[in-house]
Amino acid sequence: MPQYILLPREGLRATETASVETFSRIENAKTETRGPDFAEIEGVPVSVLDSIDAGGPKLVEIDEDAAGRLRDNRDYRLVPLVTYERATQDLRIASLAPRPLSGTQQIFNVADQSGNGIAGVDVIGLSEDANAVGDKGTTDSRGDVALNFGAGVSTLESVYVIPKRDQYWGRFVSNVPLSRQPIGFRLDPIDLSHIDGVRHFYAGSTFDESTGVKVGVIDDGVYQHQSLNLTGGANTVLGESRDDYFNCDSVGHGTHVAGVIGAYGNPPAGVRGVAPNVELRSYRVFGASGGDASNFAIVKALVIAQLEKCDIVNLSFRGTEEDEVVRDAVIDAVNHGVLVIASAGNDGRGAVGYPARYPNAIAVSAAGREELLLPGSIQRAEVDSPRGNDSDDFVAKFSNVGYEIEMTGPGVGVLSTLPDQSHGPMNGTSVSAPAVSGFAACLLSQNRDVFDLARNRTRTDALSSLLRSSCSKFGFGTTYEGLGQPRC
Repeated sequence: MPQYILLPREGLRATETASVETFSRIENAKTETRGPDFAEIEGVPVSVLDSIDAGGPKLVEIDEDAAGRLRDNRDYRLVPLVTYERATQDLRIASLAPRPLSGTQQIFNVADQSGNGIAGVDVIGLSEDANAVGDKGTTDSRGDVALNFGAGVSTLESVYVIPKRDQYWGRFVSNVPLSRQPIGFRLDPIDLSHIDGVRHFYAGSTFDESTGVKVGVIDDGVYQHQSLNLTGGANTVLGESRDDYFNCDSVGHGTHVAGVIGAYGNPPAGVRGVAPNVELRSYRVFGASGGDASNFAIVKALVIAQLEKCDIVNLSFRGTEEDEVVRDAVIDAVNHGVLVIASAGNDGRGAVGYPARYPNAIAVSAAGREELLLPGSIQRAEVDSPRGNDSDDFVAKFSNVGYEIEMTGPGVGVLSTLPDQSHGPMNGTSVSAPAVSGFAACLLSQNRDVFDLARNRTRTDALSSLLRSSCSKFGFGTTYEGLGQPRC
């Protein structure tokens, strides 16, 4: 049966007397005879799956015909469920499903710097990168993998070598001639003393822990890492335990995001985030089994983050269609003193995704600095124009752009925390947005007059003004960087 989000006619919470009465009736009209989650609205049977609060949004199941009878009611509206995906470029490359062509087999060997084969490394060879024509495989115990290409193929346009992210840097090579001999790749081990974009631009960031700033990470959970000050949160995924907010899938996306914001480790055992030891709250909206996040889970997380007095929330995910539920939730958060920072998306110069596209969210693109990237590393696949006033600076090839972009941040090859007390790099606007969130936390911690303001739109605007005034342009152009990157 179709699922919808039931909302007041205007805004996120019922305010008009009639709407309040309607939503209270729905909350209280559950009948034991039809089940504890059954209610009737204007005589239409409705199954209430989840509710944020008495006057707020509800996740419901309604027969399609019955839903049509309710859509014109003046007291509420029905909005379809839509989903959002994580905004990490690495996931797109790793999920490529090339179309193999029989004819020519090529052996690849992946080894460490001592020549020892590395098992479990994904190798993608593409004769046509844009069309994903090629083959993909995983190395065996000797570090070998055989890929198949078309009979007429003599050169591969691109080869991506993708190891486990907490062990080695990946490799990217273009224009690779096929050979009767194995083609070998040597991988560099992860070294946490490596200076990436975050450590380059934010090495001098200053965070005052005593102010009590809280940052909400709305994502796939934050692992209880020894370098993170994780103080609580909630899981808003339907059917899962509310207390399971630290669980995350094998990617560890939310854990990486959290570390960029506030990790307090130091090399060689850890890394430093932009706002070290900031209080982090984890709001898990992606299910434990993977998949995308629903707009209802996201709205519920935004409401809880606001109630738990988060000052900033980071949204490192994107959707492709306008969604009035999340739009209204962002407005509601901003009106209650919460600064909302969101990833622009990773569609290779595509349009800015949602929720970053909404005027009340700060949309962040991703930049990189070429001198910080290891020679031959997979991150070099993201080097692209435009370049900045300093030719080492560039807008990441994957980054979405447009007039909605308000800021940019380092988003290529950034090291951060991962599950199981590990560390590793990621690319994406998922990375650049938390860098900006961390810097916003630093600014707020140093401006107690703003921190002490009543939690309303004035407070949000004051923090936004501090963040905007700290921006410095690279010279990419407004549609690529907005005001530029917040800097120390």
